[in-house]
Amino acid sequence: MDKKLFAEQMGKLGIVFDREITGPLAELYFDDLKQLTNAQMVQAVTKWRHEGEWFPRPSQLLDMIVTSTQASGEAWQHVLKELRDSANAKLSPAELQAVNEIGGIESLSRMDFGQLEFKGKEFRAAYNPDRLEEVKERISLDPEMKALGDLADTKRLGRR
Repeated sequence: MDKKLFAEQMGKLGIVFDREITGPLAELYFDDLKQLTNAQMVQAVTKWRHEGEWFPRPSQLLDMIVTSTQASGEAWQHVLKELRDSANAKLSPAELQAVNEIGGIESLSRMDFGQLEFKGKEFRAAYNPDRLEEVKERISLDPEMKALGDLADTKRLGRR
């Protein structure tokens, strides 16, 4: 996790819950939360600001992270709902990618309940909503990665 983003998010918690963020407190929290990605830190702090009643402990912020298992289950439920009108299905890029990996929306729309139950397991294994956002986040934060992204865009558009 980026230390600047961490400091911003902790500052937001301090403002909302009227708590001074001292250097030692910030160091302890960063040590406990450093494994989080920037997106996960923002997610945890935002969710806690909406749901929490007091300044959180690190473990409470970690509890705010939606696990990939939870996210994939919710995404599969959304896919099943959209199968009712598969020709006009509105899926997120991550949902669409996972659906295509397991056979496509049209194939799923022709399946019975038992087949869909099996495909749901395949979907959960294929679904990874953070891949694209994580890459975008890395590109935006790392100047070398941003330069590579700009170069790729230039080549794709036929410019040099």
